[in-house]
Amino acid sequence: MSIAIDSTIEQVNKYLKEKLNINEEILKKIKEEKIDGEALILLRKCDFKNLGIKLKDRNIIKNIEKNILKMKIDVEKDDLYGKIPNLDSANIWDFLESNNMIKLGDKLKYIKYVFIKYQPPHKDKKDELYKYFQKFLKLEENINGQIVENLNDFLSYQEQDFEEQCQELNIFEEDEQYKLKLIIELIKSNNKTADELLSEATNNINKKIKKIKINGKYLHLNNLNINLKKLIGLNINDMISLKGDYNLYSMIEIYDYGTSQNEITRGLRNPISEFQKLCNDFEIECKNECTYINYDQALKIFISLSMVWGTKESLYLFFKENGINNAIDYFKKEEIKDKAGIYLCINKKNKKYKF
Repeated sequence: MSIAIDSTIEQVNKYLKEKLNINEEILKKIKEEKIDGEALILLRKCDFKNLGIKLKDRNIIKNIEKNILKMKIDVEKDDLYGKIPNLDSANIWDFLESNNMIKLGDKLKYIKYVFIKYQPPHKDKKDELYKYFQKFLKLEENINGQIVENLNDFLSYQEQDFEEQCQELNIFEEDEQYKLKLIIELIKSNNKTADELLSEATNNINKKIKKIKINGKYLHLNNLNINLKKLIGLNINDMISLKGDYNLYSMIEIYDYGTSQNEITRGLRNPISEFQKLCNDFEIECKNECTYINYDQALKIFISLSMVWGTKESLYLFFKENGINNAIDYFKKEEIKDKAGIYLCINKKNKKYKF
């Protein structure tokens, strides 16, 4: 059993009981405080202490998921998200301050959702950042100024010294530390280049896929030819013929979106419609926008596959050199024109390898 961002309160309780042998009294507190999978990721040192969870157990829990900005797909439909007032509201934190009975899990998620909805300006726009800190943090003006002036130090912080940095600036209130941490993480995330985002996605894939099995032998990913600047792909041409017609699917795409400051930035997303099409093409049962997939059916399918990364120009060259004629037509589609990202290419006729 594992914990994910969409794990329920009951699933979190079951995990903590089975994996860490947390006692019933603490589990009751966790349930009362509405700690689901997302809230568990957000718990701070003080929260673990107040809930009665030991430091050694805290370290295990915090290793579940370190990305505190990770979002549920339907977050905008969440009741807490809907309670966030307009930006011109006199006090963006009215909901928390007027509700003394709010549970810890809801409190942490609400604060996170505020910053997801109203994201900070670019790190180089110091005047706008200063006003942003004034709006969202309850700190002295001189402290806001020091944060802006020393922003690069915060952007390069390590988990263990963030609290120390806050204390040096006399930021002792735990809620304000938590808000500042979210802001810093968002600034770091929003200032990543397309290459950095793509590299990060690649590293995540490499962590999850340790090795692949081909013709009964394991081939480790670190032995594959990987080049982000030109093209990333599986260099196994001696084992698989790339010529022929392929089904192509966009698995991860880089997209532009507008921030609350009317700026254009870039992010990564999984096009659910492409996963749906993949399941449909291979007659794999799936439901509710691929939240359910019949993996028993998928594991019975044997196919030949490669995964490729790159710009439109590098992908064109790759497909042309390898004689994958229908791929260029695929990339001429208006809806994916000029889209960089990660694409899955599957030759349904060449059924050599298990999916």
